[in-house]
Amino acid sequence: MQLPVLKNENVEEMTLGKKHSEFFLKFFGGCMMMANKVRHSLQGYKKPRLIDTKDYESIVTYDKSVVDSYEHWLKFYLPDVSFENKNILELGPGADLGVASILLAKGVARYSALDAHNLLSTVDKSFYDYLLSELKKEYKLSEEKWSKIADSINSNLLGDSDAQINYVADPKFDVSSLKLSKSLDIILSHAAFEHFSDVDKLFISLDVVVKKGTVLIAQVDLQTHSRIIKDMDPNNIYRFSKSFYKLCSFSGSPNRLRPEDYASILEKNGWKNIRVVPIKMLSKNGEIKWLNTNYKNNDNMDILVCMLLAQKK
Repeated sequence: MQLPVLKNENVEEMTLGKKHSEFFLKFFGGCMMMANKVRHSLQGYKKPRLIDTKDYESIVTYDKSVVDSYEHWLKFYLPDVSFENKNILELGPGADLGVASILLAKGVARYSALDAHNLLSTVDKSFYDYLLSELKKEYKLSEEKWSKIADSINSNLLGDSDAQINYVADPKFDVSSLKLSKSLDIILSHAAFEHFSDVDKLFISLDVVVKKGTVLIAQVDLQTHSRIIKDMDPNNIYRFSKSFYKLCSFSGSPNRLRPEDYASILEKNGWKNIRVVPIKMLSKNGEIKWLNTNYKNNDNMDILVCMLLAQKK
């Protein structure tokens, strides 16, 4: 299919800094991938973001920015649709229930979430006292609504699903474990799709919970995820052959799907009005050579981060 890319006047442009040889970047990137695999095999996946787990203010600020982004792109895609009274599913929600709580404060009817890793334990329970205090002030919540959100948080931290918050951690990432009917209005995801090993299988499984008109709002980070090399060579992961990349991969490694791959998977699985909106791009003078043959002729390698927008037929 022809990639339905929409222009974004506010796209962030990345200019590469100090120039390094293509050989160095490929060699260094390969070493980093092997080192990350060893680290992951020893430590597992425990730190989804760089923010200190005790920096409650920064965590809440981050969670608010995620919700703001969701709202912006929903309005961009469907100006007459809002989150109010909607049933929401977030895929790959991260380490806390901040996004869930903010969405409930904004009027979401029910929030469900699915993650392969149970990361809620990485944030201390006292964080939620801070979060609830901030929500009550900012959104002027009634005592009843505030108590309902607090009860939803507490029940989930105790391992129970709740009528308003249903957070499920399943290593198999099985959508059926959410025990949802075909009632979802909106599916959200922020920098998680690139970590899913089988996106096609995911969209097939979503058929049991989506309905006609369900909206997808997903941000996808297409860049290399090794923090040391990301700024100097954001497309580093695309330099390597399929066999070498598989050798260095682990659970959660970027799947290396490109925007056209996501769009094709969506179309094949019965989604319409598919739109790709770049939100971060490589500047024209930042061409990266020595890409693997599967990527070197791709006209969209300058797209580093994008939004996927679609509706279920």
